[in-house]
Amino acid sequence: MSTFSQPSNPVSESQSNTHPQVLNQEEGNDLLTETHMTNLQFTIALMVFLIAYALFEVPSNYMLKRLKPSNWIAFLMLSWGAITMGLGGVQNFGAVTAVRFLLGVFEAGLFPGLVCEFFTYGRGWLVW
Repeated sequence: MSTFSQPSNPVSESQSNTHPQVLNQEEGNDLLTETHMTNLQFTIALMVFLIAYALFEVPSNYMLKRLKPSNWIAFLMLSWGAITMGLGGVQNFGAVTAVRFLLGVFEAGLFPGLVCEFFTYGRGWLVW
């Protein structure tokens, strides 16, 4: 007999209170209620991030090669953090979409830039 038991009332992902779409839904403080967005608008705001990420990944990596990598990555990290904090102050669909787009712009170069720096640290810059 196993010592682990299944919970008596498993919670499905749609009922979980960890998703930003339903966080504090009982009190009316969830993202959709606060910004008066529909599910379709929420999906569009999420997808705008991916579009910006795809569009700005290569230009950001070009800037990483052109500028001093430590300065460029620091700029991206600080900008990304400031924009993430700004997401807490949005009031409507347009603002959520704009902030998500900016997050995609600044995050596009952050992860690839960090990976490149970690693998080339101490060995000079990679020749592309």
